[in-house]
Amino acid sequence: MIFLEVEKRRPLSIIRTDYYYLPFDNQGRINSTEQEKQLRLSSEIVPPIFEEQSSKKVLDAQSRFAKKRYKHEFQWTPNPEIETSIMTAIFGKNMAP
Repeated sequence: MIFLEVEKRRPLSIIRTDYYYLPFDNQGRINSTEQEKQLRLSSEIVPPIFEEQSSKKVLDAQSRFAKKRYKHEFQWTPNPEIETSIMTAIFGKNMAP
């Protein structure tokens, strides 16, 4: 998923990129069970808003572990060749850095 800054439908810059897997079933449809698992785990990444004041020595690391697990199971990192191909597709051959 790529978020672009555009002007008059022309891409100006890339604001953010997210590389993640879309789970498909044997019929080529999005696997709703896996997608639900992905969404549930992504909601665990958000740290608790209100923490108990009684125990400052105990650190709630659930969101940190969820983030690591999410990255491991659902995200990927493109190699430079793939990134160049994406930039070329967005900005055109002469504009890709």
